[in-house]
Amino acid sequence: MSDYFYSSARVRALETGLLGREGLLRLAEAPSMAALLSQLEELGWKALYGEDGRTVLREQMLLEHLEQAFGEIASLTEEVNNRVFLLWRYPYDCNNLKAAIKCFLRNTDPTPMMFDFGTVSTEKIQNAVRTNDFSVLPTHLAQAAREATEAYAKNKNPQVIDLLLDRACYREMLAAAEESGVAFVLKLIQTKIDLTNLVMCIRMKRINNGVAGKLLLAESLLDGGTVQKDLIMSLFAMEERALWERLLYTDYKHFAEAMPSIAPTLTEIERAADNAFMAVVREARFISCGPEVLIGYLLGVESQTRNLRIIMAGKAASLPTETVMERIRESYV
Repeated sequence: MSDYFYSSARVRALETGLLGREGLLRLAEAPSMAALLSQLEELGWKALYGEDGRTVLREQMLLEHLEQAFGEIASLTEEVNNRVFLLWRYPYDCNNLKAAIKCFLRNTDPTPMMFDFGTVSTEKIQNAVRTNDFSVLPTHLAQAAREATEAYAKNKNPQVIDLLLDRACYREMLAAAEESGVAFVLKLIQTKIDLTNLVMCIRMKRINNGVAGKLLLAESLLDGGTVQKDLIMSLFAMEERALWERLLYTDYKHFAEAMPSIAPTLTEIERAADNAFMAVVREARFISCGPEVLIGYLLGVESQTRNLRIIMAGKAASLPTETVMERIRESYV
């Protein structure tokens, strides 16, 4: 634990730069994109513009800020362990791998769709796809990449690429969480798996509430969560109102209670799932020292990035503040 005295104190200082709901509301209420950018610059952000000097490079701004957070955590953990911090980069490896495989099949450039802060460089991932040698990747993702390319060659269905790689990514994260011995990290991953499975169940139920949908759900469910697959399959067979009532008797009671209506939209359901996950992340706020503090901050920056993306997009589309704020997720601070 002494390894984390300095890093935890440093992260607590960094947390003061995160935006809570009031700060996000002020940004959403900005009268223009220029005014929004001015507020961000006061908070230490750097506004980025295209070659014409007018076009705001919103996504580049957000990704640079997120990359900086990953870099800060990496610099604070060079002398400590393992995969407990690397595992949060695996989803970016997964995204990059999916982009590289699909673009290779289409003979297009995947670079605009890739992130620079996975555990493997974007150049190495592209080379792995070109050579069909995935040994540079984490074990589960490497195996799934081989399986995905072989499966696509047989059925030409690009969805199989997403399915196999997403499942492998969660297996990779779960294995790293179990290896870490940090109970908070394992709880986070299992919560993410459970919420992903529950949202998937509802989405598939609405799209295809039949035998085909049931088979696809059974094939797509992620392993390793605390909600048993048999329960999720039984939820799929229920009327949706009964489904939400059944969830009231599980550890995801608050997720079900957050639904704004009997028939919430998928957007509302996904927002409630994100908020349920953030409620677990925020438990790190009550821990004084340890890897939990660093991980909580990192996930807090990811959540803030998502919220700022929503606000910037809403401002660009001239949406009312109320509409934008309805889409905002709970913040870490």
